[in-house]
Amino acid sequence: MKIPTVLTFTLAVVGWVAGVRAQSFSRVVNNQPQWTAQCSKLANLTPPKGSMSLKKFYLEKLKNASVTAYRFVPGEPRPTVYQLSMPKLERQEWLKGLVPQPRAYKNPKEWVFIDPSKTSADPDWARYHVPDLGFSEDSCCGCDDAEAFRLRQVLSYQDGAFLIQNLLIAPLCARRSAKGSLDWYPLCEVAYCDQPLESGTLTFIGTDVLDYQLNRDCKPVTRVEKNLVKLVMHDFQAGRLQVTGAEGSENIPVTEFLTWDMPVDTLVEYDGAGNARWKTVRKERSLNAEYRFRIEQDFYFNAANEKLYSRVKSVLLMEPIFLPNGQLRGYRPLYRLEKLR
Repeated sequence: MKIPTVLTFTLAVVGWVAGVRAQSFSRVVNNQPQWTAQCSKLANLTPPKGSMSLKKFYLEKLKNASVTAYRFVPGEPRPTVYQLSMPKLERQEWLKGLVPQPRAYKNPKEWVFIDPSKTSADPDWARYHVPDLGFSEDSCCGCDDAEAFRLRQVLSYQDGAFLIQNLLIAPLCARRSAKGSLDWYPLCEVAYCDQPLESGTLTFIGTDVLDYQLNRDCKPVTRVEKNLVKLVMHDFQAGRLQVTGAEGSENIPVTEFLTWDMPVDTLVEYDGAGNARWKTVRKERSLNAEYRFRIEQDFYFNAANEKLYSRVKSVLLMEPIFLPNGQLRGYRPLYRLEKLR
């Protein structure tokens, strides 16, 4: 049974892909960023105890009034603005008594719905599993208490500084899939923010750590330099960026960005007379490897104009780890990056 919705379309429109490229990107910093990408991320916006719940804020508006939402038409550069209400949006019965809980690991970002009356050692403790990838198109029915949101972000980099702009957010509701697990269904896209500069009275929503896989969940749209790791290395060498070990306690020498903590090979060298001597050579990492950036960010919400802002707290460069057969095993934190003021 479909949930009745009330849709009132207006003629107002706002800039999106083409408009953002032409206008908003240039406002991310004082000049054109060296690197920008459009990213789609799954975020956990669970608030601290006693703080505002963004999920409840939008569910209450959908049930009791309406929200200003945005819809994208394929091929169109601008989204349409409309008013959306869901007066019969209720908690789904099959989730009754279950509590949503994000997994402890940071990537991929997954959730489970647990039975709080059981222990984690009980096989029935985690009743449903929601993977990071994939979204449901099933609009029926209801929602839940998971503070899960899909974020449309613009990630920018300029002179050692990372900046994140939350263009739109979508509250997510769990839906049962044919495989027995769950998928996320985006109720609607709200909170359009066409510039990253904070304004008005802000409420702290929470903190999350998101991994950005370049050329995977982030699509670079920059025209200057597509290799972000190369830009980071150049800014480090130019003195605009401080690079330390992942724990932040060991400063990395400027000349060792590509060789720090890499394996050492022992080679034999021969001089002109044929005399041999041993030489140690440290391997260099490739700038073209599939790195990730792990960015911890605080989220702040302006309830008056419904805009969500991100403040970058820390940035880790994550390095891929491979098995001897060349298969990707995972990622490890390599460097902590901090802009020098």
